[in-house]
Amino acid sequence: MIDETDRRRRTVSDSAPNDMAPRHSQPEWESVQKALAYANDIIATLREPFVILNSDLRVSTANTSFYTSFQVSKAETENRLIYELGNGQWDIPGLRTVLDAILTSHQPVSDFEVEHVFPDIGHKVMVLNGRQFPPDTAHPELILLAFEDVTVHRKHASDLAGLNRRKDEFLAMLGHELRNPLAPIANALHLLRLEQDESPVHRQARIIIERQLVQMTRLVDDLLEVSRVTTGRVQLRRERVAVSTIVEHSLETARPLIDSFTHTLTVAVESEPIWLHADAARLEQVVVNLLNNAAKFTLAGGRIELTVEQQGHECVLRVRDTGIGISPELLPHIFELFTQEERSLDRAHGGLGVGLALVKQMVELHGGQVEVHSALGEGSEFVVRLPAVPSAAPLTPDPSSDAAPPTGRSLLVLVVDDNVDAAESFAQLLTAFGHQARTAYTGPAAVTAADDASPHVVFLDIGLPGLSGYEVAERIRQQPAHKNVVLVAMTGYGQASDVQRSREAAFDHHLVKPVDFDKVRGILASLQAT
Repeated sequence: MIDETDRRRRTVSDSAPNDMAPRHSQPEWESVQKALAYANDIIATLREPFVILNSDLRVSTANTSFYTSFQVSKAETENRLIYELGNGQWDIPGLRTVLDAILTSHQPVSDFEVEHVFPDIGHKVMVLNGRQFPPDTAHPELILLAFEDVTVHRKHASDLAGLNRRKDEFLAMLGHELRNPLAPIANALHLLRLEQDESPVHRQARIIIERQLVQMTRLVDDLLEVSRVTTGRVQLRRERVAVSTIVEHSLETARPLIDSFTHTLTVAVESEPIWLHADAARLEQVVVNLLNNAAKFTLAGGRIELTVEQQGHECVLRVRDTGIGISPELLPHIFELFTQEERSLDRAHGGLGVGLALVKQMVELHGGQVEVHSALGEGSEFVVRLPAVPSAAPLTPDPSSDAAPPTGRSLLVLVVDDNVDAAESFAQLLTAFGHQARTAYTGPAAVTAADDASPHVVFLDIGLPGLSGYEVAERIRQQPAHKNVVLVAMTGYGQASDVQRSREAAFDHHLVKPVDFDKVRGILASLQAT
């Protein structure tokens, strides 16, 4: 019975040139033969497809996995030119590139990806690795070629990318749809604030609704921000800003939640201004998320500390709490999207698992770093480091949003929204401030109402039935009688691209739902003063 190793040795020997004596000494050739036989033994046992080619690119031998994977027989393969296998189905440009590179440069080729549709086995994506063999001899005689079939992996990657894209689109649409009902709620709260004889019960109910509306709006904003960041659509609007201003605005937002848990909050900010070149609104989100996170995960009556200091060229912001801490298993993943500690059924700590992911992404977009130190039962400390910029002259303070608008003429305002509650509540607010308001709920009705009333201002939703807000704006602008009308887009979409599109559609202003009514008053006040 013929030993299998001897058979393979003869196969390699038979495939080698017969006039080897002038090129190699006998001991050297015997060493080569042993190395080839040893390589054949190894290759035969591997699960990945391997093929050994002679220097003229004819197949010397292949392993079982090659025959099985590519559905060819040994008889159809050995001593055949690689490009002729399977009636020419292996005549692949990518394979020619790999082999030409090996023969020309005598250097190995690694991880070269080839995509090809084989007549017999269909579409395949393969990663090729090749080198001349034996590598340590003066004149390598063979080429060792390995194939890794990554078709399934590439398909899975493509499927995951598609799934991730649909997830981001869903989050963006969800955020937009959630903003629509928030708008009339916010409008109704503004109307309630105007009541002069508000009973204690009504006042308490209004305060509760306001606090929860702020929380709901923040969650919607987080959803939209995560979607923007993960798809690379965030555009920072950087300006020179004092950290104290960011902290002040963040405290205004986070204070109601902190107070609802009866926590003690201490704030320490250096007296000397610390300046950043940053998007103030984005960094306010960072600080608010850290404060809210500390409030939620600290038992009632706990302590929260916010400190800000400059260390060299860095601004260092710390948020410490006396909360429940973070488990060692969760700590390495705390900044990953949708990461949450296990919760009891009462969902006492709530949340979507996006706040800290958003913190990390926003800080890194600003060229900074965030880290966490925590242990179960010992509270947590989040440290944000941001690049500071040289000191500058103090900023001119913004006019107070609580200041009363300048008095002036009553304006005729058209409010257009397919959400009837949103349109009616907004119109009531405008009326309460001394303006005349009319409403429309569809695109065609908006065009008709504008022609009939000749309003000074049109607050116009974008997603309307019949005609979109963009189309309504275009038709209004086409009428000479409306050349001076002020068009204000009101929409759930607030990305830079959305603002740009509304500007291109001849809108004068772009407001995101739920609309900040102080901005509305500012727009109207500027018209009253003219």
